[in-house]
Amino acid sequence: MKKDKIQVGFLVVFLVFIAFVIFFNIKKGNNESMRLESEYPLVRMENRIEGQVIFKYDFLSNRLRDFLVVSMLKVDDSKCTIIANEIEGSNDYGINELVSVGDSIFKEKDNDTITIKKSDTGKIYTLLRRDKLY
Repeated sequence: MKKDKIQVGFLVVFLVFIAFVIFFNIKKGNNESMRLESEYPLVRMENRIEGQVIFKYDFLSNRLRDFLVVSMLKVDDSKCTIIANEIEGSNDYGINELVSVGDSIFKEKDNDTITIKKSDTGKIYTLLRRDKLY
């Protein structure tokens, strides 16, 4: 009987520990997401972008989900989050699949069209900016 109580006590402590670890990781992920949202504001219709991609945030190495249509970039001196899909071509790429450091990116004010010129091939991709992920 005493052995059963010890096993139940151990199980309860173990489950509380697991619950704490899960809660801590969720809270940590939410804090990181909020920090990124403030550091990399979402590109809106009224924003203009023109310049070279200096930095591309790597979701996977930072243990976050790697969305294909979301990219956090530093373009010249400004940081931004862009949600966009390719509107021409048969591949239907998302911006995070296409853009790399060194590429040129352009979006006119009051327009949803984003143009990326690849630095290595010179190929030009046209994407459509969105406000939401889905």
